[in-house]
Amino acid sequence: MPTLDFWRNEITYTSSYGAAPMDLKQSLNLLKENKINVKDLITHNFSLDKIQEAFQQATQTKNTLKVLIEP
Repeated sequence: MPTLDFWRNEITYTSSYGAAPMDLKQSLNLLKENKINVKDLITHNFSLDKIQEAFQQATQTKNTLKVLIEP
């Protein structure tokens, strides 16, 4: 990110997240009741000491769906 450009040109960066509270509640219930298998969505698993490698992998969308970092 060109942080100097943000400061110099007074650029504002805004992110958004679209899940409504009811969506999150329904998703958590599905997970709790084991109605969906999310383990199959995790394509890569890294230990915390390999966090840099994990982030590099996460940017490689060709073979990556979800990256899990475990402490």
